Amino acid sequence: TDTAAANTLDDYEEGTWTPTIQSGGTVNNVIKAIYTKIGNMVHAHVYMTFTATNNGSMFAIGGLPFSPIASQHGGGSVQYMAGFNFSNFSGPLVASNSSFYFHRRDGTGAPVSNSVFGGTSQYIIVQLQYQI
Repeated sequence: TDTAAANTLDDYEEGTWTPTIQSGGTVNNVIKAIYTKIGNMVHAHVYMTFTATNNGSMFAIGGLPFSPIASQHGGGSVQYMAGFNFSNFSGPLVASNSSFYFHRRDGTGAPVSNSVFGGTSQYIIVQLQYQI
């Protein structure tokens, strides 16, 4: 049986995306925000500086290029966070509203809030993978 059609590359796309700070704050500089979509899988990368508003709202970076499946979370890894100890946080979790966020790893399971960043400029590099 010929399976070539079933194995062909389906719906390939590359591009850029525009990150936002979901609950108050400013994207200061986007060094790179790119994605690759192959079929129903998206790989996104962002290298940016931001200043989160010093408040208790959940910290999230939005603007991902595609909305993920609502009942599933994608994930990824933090490659770099300048001057900040990120060891007590989960890897990034992709949410159904086209954003990603972090949970604390201190037994509370609480999401990381904007106030953790203290209203100061931060650098971050993140890789993400999620299904659409």
